[in-house]
Amino acid sequence: MRILHVTDAYLPKQGGIEVQVHDLAVRQLLAGHDVEVLTCAPEAAPVAATEPADAATPATDVADAGLTPDTALPASPVGPRVHRVRIPWGRVRRTNAMIHQRYRSERPDVVHVHLSVLSPLGILAVRAASRCGIPVLVTLHSLWWYATPLYRIADLLLRWGSWRVHWGAVSELAAAPLRSIVGRRADVSVLPNGVEPGNWTVEPVPRDPAEVVVVSVMRLAARKRPRALLQVVRTARAGLPEGVRLRVVVVGDGPQRPRLEREIAHLGLTDVVELVGRRERDQIRELYRRADVYLAPAILESFGIAALEARCAGVPVIARSQTGIADFIHDGKHGLLAPTDAGLAAALTRLARDPQLRERLAQNNREGAPDTGWADVLQRCELSYKVAHELAEPTAGRRRTPLRDRGRARVSA
Repeated sequence: MRILHVTDAYLPKQGGIEVQVHDLAVRQLLAGHDVEVLTCAPEAAPVAATEPADAATPATDVADAGLTPDTALPASPVGPRVHRVRIPWGRVRRTNAMIHQRYRSERPDVVHVHLSVLSPLGILAVRAASRCGIPVLVTLHSLWWYATPLYRIADLLLRWGSWRVHWGAVSELAAAPLRSIVGRRADVSVLPNGVEPGNWTVEPVPRDPAEVVVVSVMRLAARKRPRALLQVVRTARAGLPEGVRLRVVVVGDGPQRPRLEREIAHLGLTDVVELVGRRERDQIRELYRRADVYLAPAILESFGIAALEARCAGVPVIARSQTGIADFIHDGKHGLLAPTDAGLAAALTRLARDPQLRERLAQNNREGAPDTGWADVLQRCELSYKVAHELAEPTAGRRRTPLRDRGRARVSA
């Protein structure tokens, strides 16, 4: 199958969409498909000699990116062909023409478009594929809650909710605003990100019963709410009895680190919270062997890859209930979910005081792997591609444009 992934965000920037699209493309290549990527992300900067990178699994600034990509791929030069174009602002007609030319020359069997909050190239690619009768799957990777009014206006102008497209999102939370826009005109399915559970399986080590180790992996930036984490820890520690102490290890780096260091001292948490900076995947796995709890304070979390990896390692997860994490963390089974920061603090206090509950949640996580392994994700993709093919088939009174003539379709802004 010829698959063309279209994404405004791609490597070398390291983020959830960028890494997931790359990993998906590589695994589809290894499965025998012909895969290419079209993006407006700029070229990679030169890599220093001290930072070797694998062509199939690029060196990832794991902690700084706020995620730990699941990159257990065979060491090989396998990688998708990447076509980079300029961001289409101010050049919509030219970009439209380029996309039509790409469709004519590459003859994709399916176009898989990955959308964030703002994805001008992706929207143009969806529109062109729909008009040309090319099967297209759209995966929304971000939360559109605050941008929903903007997309409602766009739908009124372009009627994109009625395009012959198979719509999808990485979680139920991400799918909700999309469903509110397309309504009954289209189904919206959930296509989760891929994390291989077996790659995160660890053997826990004996722990000090008086110490509860809490881990959080995030980019130290405002959107991930590391300052809120400090307040949650401070409140939780105040509710613990004597003889139970917290040790909080925050993996990651980012622009808020200097401020966090000052706040840790101001809040009297220097003996509790440790900012360990960037860590490689194997180092994080080793940390999970000693972890009792994983804490995710973010609110704007459409999926939560790092939290899922912690669950796969058997670590109970505490997170906000209005995030994509709720898709794979069921309250009271794999961890504890709360609607507020005060609820997060109460949940952390509860788990810190109750080792039996922690062990029960950890055992549930170790025994029940989530359906996010790459074999499952690839199968879901193929099923979604079939749905996209069915939607693109001609209907009565409407003739599908032959592929050789698709590029001759009228190009308009």
